[in-house]
Amino acid sequence: MAHGGLASSALVAVLMLTFIGITIPARLHQRSEADYAAAYAHGYAINLGFLEYRERFGTLPATPDDLKEALASKAIQDPDGAIAEALKDMDGSSYSPSGDLAALPKKKTRTLRGTALRNASLRSTDDEPAGGIAFTRYELRLPGPDKKLGTDDDLIMRDGLIIKAVEPEEEQTPDATNKP
Repeated sequence: MAHGGLASSALVAVLMLTFIGITIPARLHQRSEADYAAAYAHGYAINLGFLEYRERFGTLPATPDDLKEALASKAIQDPDGAIAEALKDMDGSSYSPSGDLAALPKKKTRTLRGTALRNASLRSTDDEPAGGIAFTRYELRLPGPDKKLGTDDDLIMRDGLIIKAVEPEEEQTPDATNKP
């Protein structure tokens, strides 16, 4: 009886170690996903700031400092401080807004009665957008889980959509046609 109890205790210990060993890769994967989820939450908070800024001012900020100034002046609502926290360590060099010139409203040209041709000095400057360019698109590079910008785990946010900068390559199986 004693030998059977000792053997079953040893077997339980071995089984526990086996189960722990089997779950380690899954635990590491879950931890990695949790780190990326935290980085994504950081990016979505910044996107919320951009959306609030666009709603308030009709354009995206030209620089990240514009967004920080709008938060400081209370022009943008940030009741829980998530936007300010996300912007605290943001690197402004990775932010690049752009405008869509095709979306600008077209100015009507002045029509002069009784003339088929206009004098060049009477022409208005139709190629200049009225009121400046409104930034409608942006791209921002965010640090990944390692909190360092410029590494392989960085995230790229384009117009609110966050993607990984470098997707891990999938293992490729050798193809029958590409044999060495």
